[in-house]
Amino acid sequence: MKNLRKKPSLWLATFVAMASIAYWGVIASPRYVSESHVMMQSTSITGQQQSQVDLSGILGNGGPSGGIARPDQLLLKAYLTSVDMMQKLNSELNLRKHYSNTDIDIISRMWSEDLSNEWFYRYYLRRVEVTFDDASGILIVKTQGFTPEIAQAINSFMLLEGERYMNAVAQKIALDQVGFLQGQADRAAKRNLEARQSLVSYQNAKGLASPETTAENIASIISSLESKLAELRAKKKVMSSYINPNSPSIIEVDFNISALESQIEQEQRRLTSKSGKTLNKSVEEYQRLQLAAEFAQEMYKNTLATLERGKLQAASQLKKLTVIQTPTFPQYPLEPRRIFNSFVYLVFILLITGIFHLIAAIIRDHKD
Repeated sequence: MKNLRKKPSLWLATFVAMASIAYWGVIASPRYVSESHVMMQSTSITGQQQSQVDLSGILGNGGPSGGIARPDQLLLKAYLTSVDMMQKLNSELNLRKHYSNTDIDIISRMWSEDLSNEWFYRYYLRRVEVTFDDASGILIVKTQGFTPEIAQAINSFMLLEGERYMNAVAQKIALDQVGFLQGQADRAAKRNLEARQSLVSYQNAKGLASPETTAENIASIISSLESKLAELRAKKKVMSSYINPNSPSIIEVDFNISALESQIEQEQRRLTSKSGKTLNKSVEEYQRLQLAAEFAQEMYKNTLATLERGKLQAASQLKKLTVIQTPTFPQYPLEPRRIFNSFVYLVFILLITGIFHLIAAIIRDHKD
């Protein structure tokens, strides 16, 4: 007792220690904790792959796989601890009023119902904990309330709102993808139409439905004429051996040969010429336009098929929140941990007091 009178710091340390023990042991308001375990999965089916629960991951035998997507889990975690979620919870459950209730001790409660969103958010993060188990891919959601009903209600609302948000995000991504594919399909349709119109315009300008067919017909005519020309030349050769070259028969054969040669030359000029305005040039231009039209049509068909697949995928792009453990209804206030907190504070006070006395002793020794 004399030591305490001589050393006011011991009185102060004793008072603080007793006050902390009294606060954690008696005064601190009980906080109830509701806990749930969830996993975000995709319900879409692509090809032969279908989402399924990874039981090995749940049992801790491996990382998440199958329908479990780590980015989805982390995105859900970020949303559950966001300001938007806090505001939705406040609108639904009036958290400001609950957390600032004057029946709660002044240290545990929120100081005022009218605190700014920034300070309210800081308080919210002390009452909501979302952790991601990397081994199993499970989100563990813990929510605190000063009544069991509020603790469970907060947890349940967070799961419902989290699933709605994830579905909204998935649907937006899917709709954006469908919109992009629709734009591609529209452009492909326009290119296809332009290519077909260019081909028809060329046919009309040339007066030919198919230059290739016309060229083939001309080649066939030339071949037939050359065959007849060869026959006439052979006939003339035979006749010249026994008939006078000035005889009417020879003159007639010569006339026919000249006519065939003129016809063959005329047909050949239709196919080829140094001027370039010939049928073979038309065939080349026609084939180029036809190839472009066929390519545009094939691209249009492929784009339409891709668009349809995108629409089917968008229709099934839903997120399923698999609840492994539903939000519990707490029966005992796990927070604050009274004995543990009292012990920690007591050790801390003793440590600070010891350091203070050690410094004071060092100072006295130096003075001496």
